[in-house]
Amino acid sequence: MKIPKRIVVNGHEFTVSLIVGDTRFASAGDVCNWTKTIRINTADEAAESTQAEALLHELIEIIDHDNELKLSHNTICTLGEQLFGIIRNNNLDFITKE
Repeated sequence: MKIPKRIVVNGHEFTVSLIVGDTRFASAGDVCNWTKTIRINTADEAAESTQAEALLHELIEIIDHDNELKLSHNTICTLGEQLFGIIRNNNLDFITKE
């Protein structure tokens, strides 16, 4: 999956940054709804699939926050992992090619 530099969610444009994490950034990704930024960790040569799954996870976090769904972190993790698996295992790209 190509990680975009910008992505629009619920009408808001988020900047997506690929960063090399350190001890202060040990997670696969994070999101700040205030500054509209998503960071994806590329430390330790994180697999492309790990980065793509992290992006999906952060997008679900944004949807959860914006819609006050109050999903547990476990539910968000499960949704991210399962949606990533469905998209990857079925070669889905949602774009009609002419």
